[in-house]
Amino acid sequence: MSQSICFSLRGVYAVLTLLLLIAAKTQGQSALDGFDPNPNGPIYVVVVQPDGRILLGGDFTTLSPNGGAMVTRNRLARLNSDGTLDTAFDPNSNGFISSLAVQADGKILVGGLFTIMSGQPRTYMARLDATTGLADSFNPIANDHVLSIAVQADGKILAGGYFTTIGLEPRNHIARLDPITGLADSFDPNANHIILSIAVQADGKILAGGYFSGENSIGGEARNRIARLDPTTGLADSFDPDANDHVMSIVQQPDGKILVAGYFTQISGELRSHIARFKAPTPAPIPTATPGVTPMPTPVPPPAAQAINLSTRMFVQSGDNVGIAGFIITGSAPKHLLLRGLGPSMGHGFRDVLDDPVLELHGPGGFATITNNNWRDTQEDEIEATGLPPGHNVESAIDATLAPGAYTAVVRGNTPGTGSALVEIYDLSQAVPAKLANISTRALVGTDEDIVIAGFILGGNSGDDRIVVRGIGPSLTGLGVPDALANPWLDLRDSNGAPVLFNEDWQDDPAQAAEISAAGLAPSNNLEAAMAATLPPGLYTALLFGENKGTGVGLVEVYDRGAP
Repeated sequence: MSQSICFSLRGVYAVLTLLLLIAAKTQGQSALDGFDPNPNGPIYVVVVQPDGRILLGGDFTTLSPNGGAMVTRNRLARLNSDGTLDTAFDPNSNGFISSLAVQADGKILVGGLFTIMSGQPRTYMARLDATTGLADSFNPIANDHVLSIAVQADGKILAGGYFTTIGLEPRNHIARLDPITGLADSFDPNANHIILSIAVQADGKILAGGYFSGENSIGGEARNRIARLDPTTGLADSFDPDANDHVMSIVQQPDGKILVAGYFTQISGELRSHIARFKAPTPAPIPTATPGVTPMPTPVPPPAAQAINLSTRMFVQSGDNVGIAGFIITGSAPKHLLLRGLGPSMGHGFRDVLDDPVLELHGPGGFATITNNNWRDTQEDEIEATGLPPGHNVESAIDATLAPGAYTAVVRGNTPGTGSALVEIYDLSQAVPAKLANISTRALVGTDEDIVIAGFILGGNSGDDRIVVRGIGPSLTGLGVPDALANPWLDLRDSNGAPVLFNEDWQDDPAQAAEISAAGLAPSNNLEAAMAATLPPGLYTALLFGENKGTGVGLVEVYDRGAP
């Protein structure tokens, strides 16, 4: 893969050089100003934000802007319009950056060959806060390099590259992602080779360029290295320029004309050396409406979303204070799941990550316990095929198809060790008549970065879903658990970190208490916390912590109750 990437990037340099030569000939003289970022490595992508600030991505580790002092910036930086460094923005990527795009809200989408971004595990694609550059919760988990990113007018995100899995779906080299959940939608052109460039026309149609060629090469048609795709079906339309070598870059001008650049020397039956321009697309005629009476259909609510990913971050100790995650599968069919126990790949930003996590899966009577220390030990091929392998060889994972019932995942240190860890459960068979109905994690609740954090993604369908979240502490004492959290509090947040609900004692809000009791989920102690909510699809985070920074063993639970 490295040779292919280098070959692609040399192509980028060739196209950029050509464009620069054209500009120089037109200009006739040097007109450089004082702008001089002076990176110590190559720049692969430049994007100018609407406010004039300049994003640089590539394979550099330092800059010396405008002759100033050398500063560390690992592969991604932002400059003010005068070339000085934006000191607040420092995403700190561990691999090179090949694509950037800015959303309407100012957040920055990044693609490349990285696995850590701003201290968070992000494989090849991430989204950054517009001010600080910190990665937010958007995490499509591509299984290979993302080379191109474009944003549609409706906010959905197009990605192209080497990957064959992204957004928890198999997608060959091109996909469209939900901007909230990061999940791939039904758009699936199924390219047979790498996508290098994506552009969205004013009419919403999608232009794609790359290496693909031959029969059924993209969108169900034979298209050589450039195609135009229907934004709903992903099928290729009649646009067929038939480039004789790969297309590296596509841009639509304000007047609708389409610029294409790459290695080709012939395109659309004409000789063109590496760059060409197409006429603006002819708008489709709008049919005249025929008057008539159309019966109004009875509205049918969309199916409810369901929990498709559950994860909990905790501080794992030894003995009774290892990390324990329970989950229940309901329904009538077996469910294919991937469980992961992560430590080292969580990166910096966490205190004392668990160096060598071990994962155990326990089930109902007669279930043979499954244990994994290092994920490559026994199921390497199966785990690789999911597109969700852990980022470090000493981390653990289990691929299993489980019958409906109650299960428990235990994460502990191998030596035994202690430290922050993440236990995750991914639903890989969302279409079967079964679902993850409940997850509960028991762990030692500390303070600050050592509180317990449970994340869950609602997806699979577009309808709202009812959930109940509980924070349990005092009632654990009666179950023989020592040092229970005396007064648990709960804070539920959305994918942007905005508050959704907060609760100290579950009976504080009479309406909430009534709904929780009616669901049969009332905590047994008045000091325990609980909340009921009807939520749209998206990513959510429940924070469990103690009153006045109290500590102790606590239990955070998320129940999926289905459609309203």
